[in-house]
Amino acid sequence: MYCRLTAAIVRAGHHTAYLTEQNSFPLRPARTLPNGQAEPSVDELRRQMRRVFRDRSEAQRRGARARNDLAACCTAERAGDLIEGHLRRIEGALLA
Repeated sequence: MYCRLTAAIVRAGHHTAYLTEQNSFPLRPARTLPNGQAEPSVDELRRQMRRVFRDRSEAQRRGARARNDLAACCTAERAGDLIEGHLRRIEGALLA
């Protein structure tokens, strides 16, 4: 997504925080796996892949939107803040 490529992704997991109908081709999970991952509906995956093939301008538009969305929310500063928060929680647990 960050490379402006079209993505057809299962709506499950952490990436759902930035996955939208406007920046990707989300897929319903057909089956949720024990580790929190999910498998897509094969029929829906086929439909979405055909849609991407038939409407390439829409696929390019969504890819560009994905790049802009990720650039806005997934900055180095934000990643640093998240890591710092995790480290502080670990430190607190170790000192408790």
